[in-house]
Amino acid sequence: MWRKETCLALRWRIFFALSPAILFDDACLEERERERMSYREVKEIHFFFQFSSDFGENMNTLSTLAFAKLPAAVGGGGATSRARRNNNRLHSSSSLSERRRTRRRLDGSFLPRSFDAFVHDGRFSLITNNTKFNNNKAPATVCSSSSSSLEVVNAIVAKDEDEKKPESAVIVGAGPTGLVTAIMLARRGWKNIRVLEKRNKPEKANNTDVWGDPQRSYNIGLSARGQLALQRYDLLDVATEYAKRVKGRCDFDKDGKPVEKLVQKKFDTQVIPRDRLVAAFLEEVERNYSDAITVEHGLAVNSCTFSESGDKATLEIFECKADGDYCDTEAKEKIETSLVIGAEGNAGKRGSAVIRAMDESKRCKTKMVKLKERIESTRVYKIIPIELPNGYRTDLNYSSRTPKGVAMECLPTKEGLLVGVLLIKPTDEETCEKVSDPKKLREYLDSDFPMFSKMVSDENVEKIAKSKFSGLPNFQYAGGALHLGSCAGLIGDAIHTVKPYFGMGVNSAFEDVTVLEDCIENAKGDSKIFLPQYSKKRAADAKALVEISHGFDGGFLTFVLPLILDSIFNRIAPWLFMPNTIQMLQKDDWSFVQTSRRKRFDRTLQVAILASLFGGSVKVLMMLVKFLLSKKFFLA
Repeated sequence: MWRKETCLALRWRIFFALSPAILFDDACLEERERERMSYREVKEIHFFFQFSSDFGENMNTLSTLAFAKLPAAVGGGGATSRARRNNNRLHSSSSLSERRRTRRRLDGSFLPRSFDAFVHDGRFSLITNNTKFNNNKAPATVCSSSSSSLEVVNAIVAKDEDEKKPESAVIVGAGPTGLVTAIMLARRGWKNIRVLEKRNKPEKANNTDVWGDPQRSYNIGLSARGQLALQRYDLLDVATEYAKRVKGRCDFDKDGKPVEKLVQKKFDTQVIPRDRLVAAFLEEVERNYSDAITVEHGLAVNSCTFSESGDKATLEIFECKADGDYCDTEAKEKIETSLVIGAEGNAGKRGSAVIRAMDESKRCKTKMVKLKERIESTRVYKIIPIELPNGYRTDLNYSSRTPKGVAMECLPTKEGLLVGVLLIKPTDEETCEKVSDPKKLREYLDSDFPMFSKMVSDENVEKIAKSKFSGLPNFQYAGGALHLGSCAGLIGDAIHTVKPYFGMGVNSAFEDVTVLEDCIENAKGDSKIFLPQYSKKRAADAKALVEISHGFDGGFLTFVLPLILDSIFNRIAPWLFMPNTIQMLQKDDWSFVQTSRRKRFDRTLQVAILASLFGGSVKVLMMLVKFLLSKKFFLA
């Protein structure tokens, strides 16, 4: 699997910059602008160190940096755990002989998920962070001012050169999912990755003036599933730099007083405007992956066809205007590619050309399934900017609901502003009319949402009234298969479209990327193998997610009542009954199929128990009636 005959053997005498206890200071770290690469490209690395006798305590610092901070090994965490234990021995050892014995324990094979390695002018160093280690290119330097020395007797790098890589790949949709998919492929060493987006390029992520305006984009919440996926590609810090951590929620009682509920979770939800997240990922692409990824905005794929053999896709690209709403009548370009990935949803006036082509193809098993919408559950919405006064927590999800079913859901931003979403039934014409007139809107907020009314300025009331209603997406999923031949696949909203009530859309989309990468890894890059594997692994989960989410939209019988039953039975017998479905969806170690099956089991058992109790109660009641009747007859 790994070609060790192509390994690199090096021998250097290296001098490091060592302050009393720190190998690199902050200024030195900031100087190192590093080229990124896939940790998959460097599959195995062996380090054999020979310490000089005068190295002293500085040896501890180096070994800690080189080994203790390595993340869990690809093949398991054993090697890393042993390294940490050995580092502790190094710190606690005073004799040179003990250190030498410990050094031998440090020698060995490690398969790190990520690491940094630098070679420049004969100097060598390691830290963890997914950076290129290459005998041809070493963009970083090591700050040096000390005479302490270390001889690297041998450093072996084994690369996976067996993975197939297509000549080109096109990703349709430069949203969060499309960009993460492109970054995943680039980290694996793929080149010539082209990402096409019909919308305009967003503003810089650090432009607080732009992202302080809630009308720019709706907020999304990154849960455990999404954060784990982003962490895998070193994108979690990129996202959380502009995100707001949410610790719980705040509802309001009948008197309008806030009732806070803090939630202890393994991963706190990170809230960020959707387009700001896109901007952050774009900057990451430009900073570290520009040699492999090209992102083009204002371009739409309006036509997609496939070769008879299913190994090539032909795309017609059109220039767009007005942020993707309108396109030219003539194609700007026609391209042929070895692999096209549809990462845009099927919403909008035209929908997705890749989805449409796969859905209409007789050779493809992909069929888009739209679930029936209940009129009572349909909602339209308007964005409400809310400025929290002093004394209110800025790390909560604020929520309120009227007796008529109008809901206000508010999520915080990094800058402290709340982005409220006012959800209204389209059949509620009276409320729709009120929120479309500035004066009536102010009166409506005063009467129905007095807790928020003073937090909305008159200027914003004017903007809200003039703004158009927006709709929520319909529930749909890609059934049958998620691929066509060896040249086309679907991911993200293209395979599972849900309403953003519980933040499962974008988080499950990021999880799709990790599943796709695992399939690429197992198939060694052969799209004839990894695309069918991906379909088999993810199609059922996509269907389960959409069907579960659709159940939440069904009203009392399919949403409220099951939550009540789950709460009661889980409290009585937690060893037998799992928590409610919403909590189950947040379990990152459970697939959506597993969650669906488990809840069916719980529901069947609950119905059986209730039926038995009801049947037993009826039997007792019948016996009581018979007894009373017989007694009455006896007295008579």
